[in-house]
Amino acid sequence: MISFNTVKNFVKACLPTALTTMGVIGLGVFGYSVKKGAEKQIAAKKKHEEIAADIEEAKNDETFEYTEEDISNDTKVNDITYARECVKAYIPSVLIGGLTTAAFVGAHCILNKRYLTLGSAFIGVSSAFNKYRENVKEKYGEDADRQFRFNVKDVKQPEDGSTSKKKKPTERTIEPEHSAYTRCFCKGSPGWTDDAEDRLFYLLKMQRFANEKFSVNKTMTLNEVYEMLGFPRTPQGQLVGWSKKIDKNAKIDFGIYDISDESKRLFINGYEPGIWLDFNVQGDVLQYI
Repeated sequence: MISFNTVKNFVKACLPTALTTMGVIGLGVFGYSVKKGAEKQIAAKKKHEEIAADIEEAKNDETFEYTEEDISNDTKVNDITYARECVKAYIPSVLIGGLTTAAFVGAHCILNKRYLTLGSAFIGVSSAFNKYRENVKEKYGEDADRQFRFNVKDVKQPEDGSTSKKKKPTERTIEPEHSAYTRCFCKGSPGWTDDAEDRLFYLLKMQRFANEKFSVNKTMTLNEVYEMLGFPRTPQGQLVGWSKKIDKNAKIDFGIYDISDESKRLFINGYEPGIWLDFNVQGDVLQYI
Protein backbone atom coordinates (compact mmCIF):
# COMPACT_ATOMS: atom_id res chain seq x y z
CA MET A 1 0.00 0.00 0.00
CA ILE A 2 1.36 3.41 -0.95
CA SER A 3 1.83 5.62 2.08
CA PHE A 4 0.69 9.22 2.35
CA ASN A 5 4.28 10.46 2.64
CA THR A 6 5.21 8.68 -0.60
CA VAL A 7 2.38 10.40 -2.45
CA LYS A 8 3.24 13.72 -0.81
CA ASN A 9 6.91 13.49 -1.83
CA PHE A 10 5.97 12.47 -5.37
CA VAL A 11 3.61 15.44 -5.74
CA LYS A 12 6.23 17.76 -4.29
CA ALA A 13 8.88 16.47 -6.72
CA CYS A 14 6.59 16.82 -9.74
CA LEU A 15 5.07 20.16 -8.71
CA PRO A 16 7.24 22.36 -11.00
CA THR A 17 6.40 20.16 -13.99
CA ALA A 18 2.71 20.18 -13.10
CA LEU A 19 2.66 23.97 -12.69
CA THR A 20 4.47 24.48 -15.99
CA THR A 21 1.99 22.15 -17.73
CA MET A 22 -0.90 24.08 -16.20
CA GLY A 23 0.67 27.31 -17.40
CA VAL A 24 1.01 26.04 -20.97
CA ILE A 25 -2.60 24.84 -20.98
CA GLY A 26 -3.63 28.12 -19.39
CA LEU A 27 -2.12 30.05 -22.29
CA GLY A 28 -4.40 28.25 -24.72
CA VAL A 29 -7.46 28.73 -22.53
CA PHE A 30 -6.52 32.38 -22.03
CA GLY A 31 -6.40 32.95 -25.78
CA TYR A 32 -9.81 31.29 -26.24
CA SER A 33 -11.35 33.32 -23.41
CA VAL A 34 -10.02 36.57 -24.90
CA LYS A 35 -11.62 35.64 -28.21
CA LYS A 36 -15.00 34.95 -26.54
CA GLY A 37 -14.70 38.13 -24.51
CA ALA A 38 -14.08 40.15 -27.67
CA GLU A 39 -17.20 38.67 -29.23
CA LYS A 40 -19.27 39.65 -26.18
CA GLN A 41 -17.74 43.13 -26.17
CA ILE A 42 -18.62 43.62 -29.84
CA ALA A 43 -22.22 42.53 -29.15
CA ALA A 44 -22.43 44.91 -26.16
CA LYS A 45 -21.03 47.75 -28.25
CA LYS A 46 -23.61 47.13 -30.98
CA LYS A 47 -26.40 47.21 -28.43
CA HIS A 48 -24.96 50.39 -26.89
CA GLU A 49 -24.94 52.11 -30.28
CA GLU A 50 -28.54 51.04 -30.97
CA ILE A 51 -29.74 52.49 -27.66
CA ALA A 52 -27.77 55.68 -28.28
CA ALA A 53 -29.47 55.99 -31.69
CA ASP A 54 -32.89 55.48 -30.06
CA ILE A 55 -32.10 58.22 -27.55
CA GLU A 56 -31.07 60.57 -30.34
CA GLU A 57 -34.24 59.73 -32.30
CA ALA A 58 -36.45 60.34 -29.25
CA LYS A 59 -34.63 63.61 -28.62
CA ASN A 60 -35.59 64.88 -32.09
CA ASP A 61 -39.20 63.61 -31.88
CA GLU A 62 -41.36 66.67 -31.08
CA THR A 63 -44.44 64.53 -30.40
CA PHE A 64 -42.68 62.85 -27.50
CA GLU A 65 -41.91 64.70 -24.28
CA TYR A 66 -38.25 63.92 -23.62
CA THR A 67 -36.53 66.35 -21.25
CA GLU A 68 -32.81 67.04 -21.04
CA GLU A 69 -32.73 65.33 -17.67
CA ASP A 70 -34.26 62.17 -19.17
CA ILE A 71 -31.74 62.24 -22.01
CA SER A 72 -28.83 62.62 -19.56
CA ASN A 73 -30.07 59.80 -17.32
CA ASP A 74 -30.71 57.40 -20.20
CA THR A 75 -27.34 58.17 -21.75
CA LYS A 76 -25.62 57.60 -18.42
CA VAL A 77 -27.42 54.30 -17.87
CA ASN A 78 -26.54 53.19 -21.39
CA ASP A 79 -22.85 54.00 -20.89
CA ILE A 80 -22.71 52.27 -17.48
CA THR A 81 -24.45 49.19 -18.87
CA TYR A 82 -21.98 49.02 -21.74
CA ALA A 83 -19.01 49.38 -19.40
CA ARG A 84 -20.38 46.67 -17.10
CA GLU A 85 -20.88 44.26 -20.00
CA CYS A 86 -17.32 44.88 -21.20
CA VAL A 87 -15.93 44.14 -17.74
CA LYS A 88 -18.04 40.98 -17.44
CA ALA A 89 -16.84 39.86 -20.89
CA TYR A 90 -13.15 39.99 -19.91
CA ILE A 91 -13.32 38.86 -16.26
CA PRO A 92 -12.71 35.16 -17.20
CA SER A 93 -9.69 36.19 -19.30
CA VAL A 94 -8.21 38.21 -16.43
CA LEU A 95 -8.70 35.34 -13.96
CA ILE A 96 -7.26 32.72 -16.32
CA GLY A 97 -4.34 35.00 -17.21
CA GLY A 98 -3.63 35.58 -13.53
CA LEU A 99 -3.72 31.86 -12.72
CA THR A 100 -1.50 31.08 -15.73
CA THR A 101 1.04 33.68 -14.62
CA ALA A 102 0.92 32.36 -11.06
CA ALA A 103 1.59 28.83 -12.34
CA PHE A 104 4.69 29.92 -14.27
CA VAL A 105 5.95 32.10 -11.42
CA GLY A 106 5.33 29.31 -8.90
CA ALA A 107 7.25 26.77 -10.98
CA HIS A 108 10.12 29.25 -11.41
CA CYS A 109 10.28 30.00 -7.66
CA ILE A 110 10.31 26.31 -6.72
CA LEU A 111 13.06 25.49 -9.24
CA ASN A 112 15.05 28.57 -8.23
CA LYS A 113 14.86 27.50 -4.59
CA ARG A 114 16.04 24.01 -5.53
CA TYR A 115 18.92 25.40 -7.59
CA LEU A 116 19.97 27.59 -4.66
CA THR A 117 19.86 24.57 -2.36
CA LEU A 118 21.89 22.56 -4.86
CA GLY A 119 24.33 25.45 -5.20
CA SER A 120 24.75 25.68 -1.42
CA ALA A 121 25.42 21.95 -1.23
CA PHE A 122 27.90 22.20 -4.08
CA ILE A 123 29.67 25.12 -2.39
CA GLY A 124 30.12 22.98 0.72
CA VAL A 125 31.51 20.03 -1.25
CA SER A 126 33.69 22.29 -3.40
CA SER A 127 35.09 24.08 -0.35
CA ALA A 128 35.90 20.78 1.35
CA PHE A 129 37.57 19.45 -1.80
CA ASN A 130 39.62 22.63 -2.27
CA LYS A 131 40.66 22.48 1.37
CA TYR A 132 41.72 18.87 0.87
CA ARG A 133 43.80 19.84 -2.19
CA GLU A 134 45.46 22.67 -0.26
CA ASN A 135 46.38 20.25 2.50
CA VAL A 136 47.83 17.82 -0.04
CA LYS A 137 49.87 20.58 -1.70
CA GLU A 138 51.12 21.82 1.66
CA LYS A 139 52.21 18.38 2.86
CA TYR A 140 53.24 16.58 -0.35
CA GLY A 141 53.61 19.32 -2.99
CA GLU A 142 52.03 20.26 -6.34
CA ASP A 143 53.19 17.10 -8.06
CA ALA A 144 51.43 14.84 -5.55
CA ASP A 145 48.23 16.87 -5.87
CA ARG A 146 48.32 16.37 -9.64
CA GLN A 147 48.90 12.63 -9.19
CA PHE A 148 45.95 12.22 -6.82
CA ARG A 149 43.61 14.39 -8.89
CA PHE A 150 44.29 12.82 -12.30
CA ASN A 151 45.13 9.31 -11.08
CA VAL A 152 48.74 9.48 -12.21
CA LYS A 153 50.70 6.33 -11.37
CA ASP A 154 54.30 5.23 -11.65
CA VAL A 155 54.69 1.76 -13.13
CA LYS A 156 57.88 -0.23 -13.56
CA GLN A 157 58.69 -1.48 -17.03
CA PRO A 158 59.18 -5.26 -17.33
CA GLU A 159 62.72 -6.59 -17.59
CA ASP A 160 63.94 -7.24 -21.13
CA GLY A 161 66.03 -10.27 -20.20
CA SER A 162 69.37 -8.44 -20.15
CA THR A 163 72.09 -9.48 -17.70
CA SER A 164 72.26 -6.01 -16.23
CA LYS A 165 71.05 -5.87 -12.64
CA LYS A 166 70.11 -2.23 -12.95
CA LYS A 167 66.40 -1.59 -12.73
CA LYS A 168 64.78 0.19 -15.60
CA PRO A 169 63.54 3.70 -14.77
CA THR A 170 59.87 4.00 -13.93
CA GLU A 171 57.56 5.53 -16.50
CA ARG A 172 54.61 7.70 -15.59
CA THR A 173 51.26 6.79 -17.12
CA ILE A 174 47.68 7.91 -16.64
CA GLU A 175 44.52 5.85 -16.58
CA PRO A 176 41.55 7.22 -18.55
CA GLU A 177 39.90 9.03 -15.63
CA HIS A 178 38.93 12.68 -15.77
CA SER A 179 37.19 15.32 -13.69
CA ALA A 180 33.50 16.12 -14.00
CA TYR A 181 34.33 19.21 -16.05
CA THR A 182 36.47 17.46 -18.68
CA ARG A 183 35.29 17.55 -22.29
CA CYS A 184 36.62 15.71 -25.33
CA PHE A 185 37.73 17.74 -28.33
CA CYS A 186 37.67 15.29 -31.22
CA LYS A 187 36.40 14.76 -34.75
CA GLY A 188 32.95 16.32 -35.05
CA SER A 189 33.68 19.07 -32.53
CA PRO A 190 33.42 22.69 -33.75
CA GLY A 191 36.85 23.85 -34.89
CA TRP A 192 38.25 20.35 -35.42
CA THR A 193 40.15 19.83 -38.67
CA ASP A 194 42.24 17.10 -40.24
CA ASP A 195 45.36 19.20 -39.79
CA ALA A 196 47.07 18.62 -36.42
CA GLU A 197 48.64 22.09 -36.27
CA ASP A 198 45.31 23.75 -37.06
CA ARG A 199 43.62 21.80 -34.24
CA LEU A 200 46.23 22.89 -31.72
CA PHE A 201 46.19 26.48 -32.99
CA TYR A 202 42.39 26.60 -32.69
CA LEU A 203 42.40 25.47 -29.05
CA LEU A 204 45.19 27.87 -28.11
CA LYS A 205 43.33 30.69 -29.86
CA MET A 206 40.10 29.90 -27.97
CA GLN A 207 42.01 29.71 -24.69
CA ARG A 208 43.55 33.13 -25.37
CA PHE A 209 40.15 34.56 -26.30
CA ALA A 210 38.62 33.13 -23.09
CA ASN A 211 41.33 34.81 -21.02
CA GLU A 212 40.81 38.13 -22.80
CA LYS A 213 37.09 37.95 -22.05
CA PHE A 214 37.88 36.91 -18.47
CA SER A 215 40.16 39.94 -18.04
CA VAL A 216 37.26 42.23 -19.01
CA ASN A 217 34.37 40.51 -17.20
CA LYS A 218 36.41 39.55 -14.09
CA THR A 219 34.16 36.49 -13.59
CA MET A 220 33.30 33.67 -16.01
CA THR A 221 31.35 30.47 -15.60
CA LEU A 222 32.43 27.17 -17.08
CA ASN A 223 29.30 27.20 -19.26
CA GLU A 224 30.56 30.33 -21.02
CA VAL A 225 33.73 28.49 -21.99
CA TYR A 226 31.71 25.42 -22.98
CA GLU A 227 29.64 27.58 -25.34
CA MET A 228 32.76 29.09 -26.89
CA LEU A 229 33.98 25.59 -27.75
CA GLY A 230 30.57 24.27 -28.85
CA PHE A 231 29.96 22.02 -25.84
CA PRO A 232 26.46 21.86 -24.27
CA ARG A 233 25.80 23.74 -21.04
CA THR A 234 25.47 21.82 -17.76
CA PRO A 235 23.91 22.66 -14.37
CA GLN A 236 27.34 22.36 -12.72
CA GLY A 237 28.87 24.58 -15.38
CA GLN A 238 26.60 27.44 -14.31
CA LEU A 239 27.94 27.27 -10.74
CA VAL A 240 31.68 26.85 -11.19
CA GLY A 241 34.23 28.87 -13.10
CA TRP A 242 36.85 31.58 -12.55
CA SER A 243 36.80 34.93 -10.77
CA LYS A 244 39.40 37.67 -10.27
CA LYS A 245 37.86 38.19 -6.82
CA ILE A 246 39.18 34.77 -5.81
CA ASP A 247 42.60 35.28 -7.37
CA LYS A 248 43.45 38.47 -9.26
CA ASN A 249 46.15 36.60 -11.19
CA ALA A 250 43.89 33.72 -12.19
CA LYS A 251 44.06 32.43 -15.75
CA ILE A 252 41.80 30.07 -17.67
CA ASP A 253 43.67 26.93 -18.71
CA PHE A 254 42.29 24.16 -20.92
CA GLY A 255 44.93 21.73 -19.66
CA ILE A 256 46.47 21.27 -23.11
CA TYR A 257 50.11 21.36 -22.02
CA ASP A 258 49.87 18.77 -19.25
CA ILE A 259 53.14 16.91 -19.84
CA SER A 260 52.17 14.19 -17.36
CA ASP A 261 49.38 13.08 -19.71
CA GLU A 262 50.76 10.92 -22.50
CA SER A 263 47.67 11.35 -24.69
CA LYS A 264 48.08 15.14 -24.56
CA ARG A 265 51.73 14.88 -25.52
CA LEU A 266 50.67 12.81 -28.51
CA PHE A 267 48.02 15.38 -29.46
CA ILE A 268 50.49 18.27 -29.28
CA ASN A 269 52.94 16.34 -31.47
CA GLY A 270 50.24 15.51 -34.00
CA TYR A 271 49.96 11.77 -33.30
CA GLU A 272 46.57 11.90 -31.56
CA PRO A 273 43.47 13.37 -33.29
CA GLY A 274 41.61 14.26 -30.08
CA ILE A 275 42.32 15.59 -26.63
CA TRP A 276 40.63 15.65 -23.23
CA LEU A 277 40.28 19.27 -22.12
CA ASP A 278 40.41 19.52 -18.34
CA PHE A 279 39.52 23.08 -17.31
CA ASN A 280 41.22 24.49 -14.21
CA VAL A 281 38.06 25.87 -12.59
CA GLN A 282 38.63 27.67 -9.29
CA GLY A 283 35.36 26.56 -7.74
CA ASP A 284 31.97 28.14 -7.09
CA VAL A 285 31.63 31.63 -8.63
CA LEU A 286 27.86 32.09 -8.39
CA GLN A 287 28.26 34.65 -5.60
CA TYR A 288 30.58 36.80 -7.75
CA ILE A 289 28.28 37.08 -10.80
